[in-house]
Order: sequence, then structure tokens, then C-alpha cells
Amino acid sequence: MTVIKANAYGHGMLEIAQVVISAGATCLGVATLDEALADRSKLSQNFPILVLGYVAPQYLSLVSRFNITVTGILVECIQEAAQQPFDFYLKIDTGLNRLGCKTVDEVQAAMKIISLNPNLNFTGVFTHLLP
Repeated sequence: MTVIKANAYGHGMLEIAQVVISAGATCLGVATLDEALADRSKLSQNFPILVLGYVAPQYLSLVSRFNITVTGILVECIQEAAQQPFDFYLKIDTGLNRLGCKTVDEVQAAMKIISLNPNLNFTGVFTHLLP
């Protein structure tokens, strides 16, 4: 995955996306749903795009329609969003204290919700390490 959030850190999101895809990137990471939709309008419908930030449940119909993967950041968010099908990664907070499950209990609760709900297409896990 190549992260191209914030206009690819000022280098041009779509231009960098094309370069990294031609170099072999298999997924793009963006910060917001707006960034994902901008990328999706220029890329193949099947090329994986992950929104690293929070996407409110009311936007999950867009997520599904445009084949965008989102981040499950809290047990409550996953539970609330589980009413419709979507793909997501679970984020685990490893000390940056931004987004993600913070405790083993939260991760276990999220995994229980995932295992009981066929709408949730659990794709993977990630974290944001401290520098």
C-alpha cells in the first residue's frame, strides 16, 4: 500500500497514484472519503483504496457503491455500521492516541462483532507506529 493522503503530501495525489500503481503498488491509502472518491473517479473500480480516517455510517452506501475500503476505528463504530455490507480494516492504536482500538478487550469485542455479522468483510489489521 502506498499512502497518498493530503495530495500525496503535496506532490499531486492522482499523479503519484499513477506512478506508484505502474511501479507495482497494490493498494492506495487516503485520509478521507473525499480523497477516495476523487481517486476512484480516475482509477479502475477494482483497484483497492483504503480510507485511513473515520467514515461516518451514513456514508457507507457510497463506500459500497464505489468499492472503497474503510477503517474500523472503534467497537461502537463497527457495531453501528454493521447494518450494511462493506469492506474494512481494523485499526489498533499502538500509542499514537489518534484512532483505533486501544485495549485487548476492545480488539476482542470488535472481533466478536465481526464474526457474528456477515455484512462486515474484515480485510485486515493495521496500526500507525510512533516515530
